[in-house]
Amino acid sequence: MKKFIAYSMVFCILASLCACGQTGGSGKSGTPAVSVTVQALSQTCYSDDGKTLLLKYSDQVPAVTVANSDSASSAINSALQKISTDYAKGTGEGSGGIDGSLEAAKSDFAQNPDAFASGMSYSLVRTVDVARGDKAVLSFVYDGCDYTGGAHGTPYAFGVNFDAASGAELKLSDIASDKDALVKFCTDYIIELTKGSDYANVNFSSDYESAVKSVVADGSWYFSGDGLVFIADAYTLAAYSEGAFRFTVPYGKLDSLLNKKYAPAAAQTGSGGDMTIAATENEVGDSTVGSVVIDKEGQKFTLTAKGSVTGVKLSAVSYNEGTDDFSAEGAYLYFSDLSSGQSIGVQASIPDVIPNLMISWRAADGTSAQRLISQSGKDGSMLLIEYGASHDLRAENITGSLPFSADPDGDNTDESIELFTAAASNSADKLYSLRVTDGAAAAEVSTDIIGGCSLWLADVDGDGEQEIMLSGTVGDDSNSAVYCWKYENGQLTAIPFTDGEGGAKADTLSGWIQDIGSSGIVVGRVLSVLGTYEGVREYEYSDGSVHTIAGTAWAFKDNSHWLTVKAALPAVSGDGSQITLPAGSSILLTATDGASWVGYTGKSGSEGTILVTKSGDSPDWNIGGEADSTYFESLPYAG
Repeated sequence: MKKFIAYSMVFCILASLCACGQTGGSGKSGTPAVSVTVQALSQTCYSDDGKTLLLKYSDQVPAVTVANSDSASSAINSALQKISTDYAKGTGEGSGGIDGSLEAAKSDFAQNPDAFASGMSYSLVRTVDVARGDKAVLSFVYDGCDYTGGAHGTPYAFGVNFDAASGAELKLSDIASDKDALVKFCTDYIIELTKGSDYANVNFSSDYESAVKSVVADGSWYFSGDGLVFIADAYTLAAYSEGAFRFTVPYGKLDSLLNKKYAPAAAQTGSGGDMTIAATENEVGDSTVGSVVIDKEGQKFTLTAKGSVTGVKLSAVSYNEGTDDFSAEGAYLYFSDLSSGQSIGVQASIPDVIPNLMISWRAADGTSAQRLISQSGKDGSMLLIEYGASHDLRAENITGSLPFSADPDGDNTDESIELFTAAASNSADKLYSLRVTDGAAAAEVSTDIIGGCSLWLADVDGDGEQEIMLSGTVGDDSNSAVYCWKYENGQLTAIPFTDGEGGAKADTLSGWIQDIGSSGIVVGRVLSVLGTYEGVREYEYSDGSVHTIAGTAWAFKDNSHWLTVKAALPAVSGDGSQITLPAGSSILLTATDGASWVGYTGKSGSEGTILVTKSGDSPDWNIGGEADSTYFESLPYAG
């Protein structure tokens, strides 16, 4: 049942039960240097009759304990409380405030009640994360998205940093030995990053280099475990569709530019440091340094350090089906350090299938670890599932550097890798072949590629040696293919592809190499379903083939073609219920599995899917047994 909260012009925040915790305690080796608990605040506001949601508000407020320094703790907590109060009142970063947003929502509702009846509401939603916390520095990063009408919400992020010893808020001038030199170096470093392969597919604004200077500024930075991070919100360097960016300048690059007192402690020798989990009847014990009750009806368990660990954080996570990935949604608890045997107590509901919590930490040698929290589903035993530990693909785009010297077979002797063309036997085309030369011996393999080559080296199968991947156009400019070979013992052997669940293995994959990086092998493809679009999807290697990552779909890239519904369109809403989109609705297609559904978003931000089927052997698609053209004024099919 919806809870009705009468709105008023009086500032009011309702504290939820979602982070009633404690820090400190009688840990075996004393209290951590820095402890943080995060409290969730929320409010919902409805129309006068209590039936229509007009505004939802949520924020998070960290509470800090700095060991042996009540003054530092008090100063930091006062600053953090003010950030939350300003957000609710509309006097702070990124917010029109509860009352101001509510008045705007009431006005909009009076003029356009149907939009609210369909599920739209104004929202002020923000989370906070602990990016770094130790004896020297405490850094928080706030991520928010305010929706107050229009096509989409306004996402934003900002950092707040403190000297952990004094509690004073830190500015760039405080952390730099020479602020101007630090700003110039970081600006130049970020500009060079944007010119690298990680950003090759980003359409930056024509004047973005000058805009980088506004990014290297107070409010846009925070300390992480890896370096100084600068935030560029959407629209700052590129169009909204390109999203926001975060650029890390590693500590090792800053050298004397950073005040040494704010540099992280050097990694120690040894690789010890782990966490274990166990169900318990009482989440608080003699070794507990802090605890949190996320759900009073949930499972009680403890997370215990095995060896010394630092930067221990319990975070909320959500799963995104489109990317088959988890994203953090703020912290519940944070501890700068735990000694072996010290534990964290938690009470929370743990789903059997998709985890909603993650524990992360750093070992003594500086390596980071992330574990999703789950349970066996059989006897209630608790599990920590390794996450984010995929192997380094060590990818290199060598297209413009041929012939290229590398050691793909790992024999400590470089081979020469090159492409050459030869006339096709049955057409006037010249086809590309790959050649790997080792001394006087050469291995060659032919392809059907006629142009548009993209040649990469990447450790596809995780054996420590790089494989060779090639993509390009085949037959005509509308078709593309991807190849992958392993080079060993003087031979080139094809690594097969499996396109889709249960698909047959083949030596080529339809599409082209969009990128190879931390998210895997990203393949691009032209998709013809309810129009013609360019899509991208992640692939990975396992069980002898390169295949789609489970749970992913083809994400439409740079699609800006809004479709207008001309007849009542059957669809499935984001919560899985059957709905009908009325004539006149505008939707933007966002993703597809290429076989049975297409995802969409509406003008109000609503999301859902349209179920589709192939129309016999033709390229056409049906919706509910009717041709797709029945439901739309026009569909942007190519040709």
